[in-house]
Amino acid sequence: MRAAVLAAAIALGVAAPAQAAPMDYWQYVATYPTAQACHTYAREEQPWGVDYYVCDPKNNAWDLYWVFLTRT
Repeated sequence: MRAAVLAAAIALGVAAPAQAAPMDYWQYVATYPTAQACHTYAREEQPWGVDYYVCDPKNNAWDLYWVFLTRT
């Protein structure tokens, strides 16, 4: 009886098993002294397969990351 109730609850979405949320993969590339240098390099050298890039300000410099979206 419990199995039938659990199966019905899962079918209705009431007791669906928890699923982990997908996370994007960030790959560090390099650090640049200015935002302009970071963006210029990123636009010119962005490899195939990278979904977008991020120039993140850190301690008076800019870290460049390639970002790959995870697909489910």
